[in-house]
Amino acid sequence: MSKRVKSNLLPLPLIGGLVVSLIFILIQSSLLAQATLVNATPTDNQIFKKNNLPEKVTLTFSEGLKSEGSLLRVIDTLRSQVDRGTITVSEKQISVELNKGEGLPPTDYSVEYSVVSAVDGSITNGSYNFRIVPLPGNPLDVSYQFSTPTSPFGNDWGIYFPLALVYSILFLIGAIGSNFVYFYGKYRFKENRLTYTMLNRASRNAAIVFSLGVFFFLCRLGNLQPFNARIWLYLTIVLLIFYTVRGVTWRMKAYPLAKTQWLEYQQKHRKKNPEPVIANASPAKVAAKSGSIGTLSSGSADAGGEEKLGNTTLNEGVAARPTETPRGLSARGQKRREKKRDKR
Repeated sequence: MSKRVKSNLLPLPLIGGLVVSLIFILIQSSLLAQATLVNATPTDNQIFKKNNLPEKVTLTFSEGLKSEGSLLRVIDTLRSQVDRGTITVSEKQISVELNKGEGLPPTDYSVEYSVVSAVDGSITNGSYNFRIVPLPGNPLDVSYQFSTPTSPFGNDWGIYFPLALVYSILFLIGAIGSNFVYFYGKYRFKENRLTYTMLNRASRNAAIVFSLGVFFFLCRLGNLQPFNARIWLYLTIVLLIFYTVRGVTWRMKAYPLAKTQWLEYQQKHRKKNPEPVIANASPAKVAAKSGSIGTLSSGSADAGGEEKLGNTTLNEGVAARPTETPRGLSARGQKRREKKRDKR
């Protein structure tokens, strides 16, 4: 009978688990040993006006840094370096001065860094962006008014919504709508002269203003001097405000009087031109109506004589009546009916 010998060795699955855990701990400790960015001036995506830029870019990390091998630079959108190139490393901070003497133009800038940890020599790389926007121009400055923006949809105020984009959309829609009303829409109200006149004047003024605005904005897109200057867009806005105030004033003061005059004109026109009577009366009714107007002269119908109205016979009186325009006939139809009567 054989006896089992007890082994003091650990099971293989347990040994494998210990090895994996040890490797994970070593990797984690190496990651934690790297220098991480704690604070930055300027911060990520920060917006500056041209007059409040910081003197230098400063980065603070979680551990000490080595000056040897640590890099820091600031570049623009064309990847041109805009710092002075002198890097300063002090314990956990690294900094570089900006080249403010030459003036940094309004655009986006990137901060790129590569630092070496003083603890274990590990290297940390990274980058982030910040922006410089132009100062608001003085509207009373003539040189500013005749200057052009850096881009057609550029914004003079930077941090606010793009005014040029809103301007282009508003004036394009206004130009299309006002020209449509002026050339086509107003004729739907041609019978009402008051509404027609009001639409004609309003659409004409609006078409002038909005079309000029679109023209000047197209000149800005095409960089066509001198009509791409800021002053032309501002003048169209002033002209639009002027016509708006003028239209509101006319609507409040002159429109009630014009409406009253139009109603009086309609009443006078109806009195002078009454509605025509339908010419379908029978001969008996015509004779009765003619007899009621005048008196019969000597002679009677039974004796074979002619009934006379004054010095005119009844037949002559009926034939001499003015032709009445039948309702519903056009001018051509009326001429045809008159020709038939002349033939008879």
